[in-house]
Amino acid sequence: MDTPTIWSEICFSDYYSRPSLLKLHLDRSRQVPLTISLHYNQTELLEVVLPHVNRIHTLRIFGDTSDVLDRLASLAFPSLENLFVRLESDSVDLLLSMYSHSPTLKCLELAGLDRPLSASSLTDGLLSNSTPHGTPRFISAGSLTTLSLVGNADSWEFLRDSIHFPILESLTLGINDPMSFLEAIVAPKLECFKFSKARGTRLVCRKFNGPTSKFDNVCRPTFVPSPSGRSSKDALYMAKEFCEVFRGVRHANIHMTHILSPLFSSCALIPHDNHHIPIDNWTCLENLEIRGFSFIQLESCKYFVEWVTKRRTSGQRKLHLKLVSDDSGTCLLTIRETSNAYQVLQQCCASVELYRMPASSRRCLYVGRFTTAEFTCPRSRSS
Repeated sequence: MDTPTIWSEICFSDYYSRPSLLKLHLDRSRQVPLTISLHYNQTELLEVVLPHVNRIHTLRIFGDTSDVLDRLASLAFPSLENLFVRLESDSVDLLLSMYSHSPTLKCLELAGLDRPLSASSLTDGLLSNSTPHGTPRFISAGSLTTLSLVGNADSWEFLRDSIHFPILESLTLGINDPMSFLEAIVAPKLECFKFSKARGTRLVCRKFNGPTSKFDNVCRPTFVPSPSGRSSKDALYMAKEFCEVFRGVRHANIHMTHILSPLFSSCALIPHDNHHIPIDNWTCLENLEIRGFSFIQLESCKYFVEWVTKRRTSGQRKLHLKLVSDDSGTCLLTIRETSNAYQVLQQCCASVELYRMPASSRRCLYVGRFTTAEFTCPRSRSS
């Protein structure tokens, strides 16, 4: 009870109509950095926290964003490094004001970019401040190391290479036109890229227009399914295009149900080459993690096994492979001792790690409503 760090996280929903208890929580935290989560505007609780605003390190704002930002916009946040906000149409200018008073901000995550006002205001205020020839209106985007944008960006108009993020390391895009944003940014230290189709957005599907060499340092892409868990043709198309944009990939994380087959099967991305496989652009690939993997999905597995075999016969680098079972259902990852696909993976990869698998070498797993299957896992590393 006397350790301040255990009192460093505060969620307003835990203190509904109990400001005295929140004050006690803050007193016990002493002077340690704070993580605050606001799920809706509670003026009484907000007033209790405001005297400690100089200690806020992480701030998450959900629900009635505009009312909360209206109270916070004029305050200084000297210690704020992480800001997570779900925007509303009338809250963007307030966010920009708050952003300008947060000189140490490193991580910015914005959701709700689904209205023209949001998009245009952010374009003019938050992102255009770092253009080569522009006069900064707010603080420079040069402080950001992590940026996440989710929503629609229909009204955004960027010039190529007009947004500079000199120390940005991680970028997450869940916007409907990711290529336009990638064409606009210059981020020489960018290493991690995450793509997901946001709920309710319709992707603008097109090729990247510009030199891909500016993303040579991107070595860790992550492709995740949409919130619904379903794949879509436009998301599959974009995943293939990202394989063209990011060519220095060494460690990749993808989801089988979303993009496995399109990435590992032949497509017509290169004229007159009917055997081009998108993931072959990742010539430096060392580690591949596939989530939601299942040998039951034979059609997808076929392309993947053929690709792994091709890598071995052509003398390419052997992969360290991690296969992660989807634990959301009762059908677990099933591997039989006689599975040809599993034997090929063992022979062609430097290592095969099976995550969410039993630790012993022989077990019976529940794989259907009334059946079990026995498997042997002699050479893999089980987790």
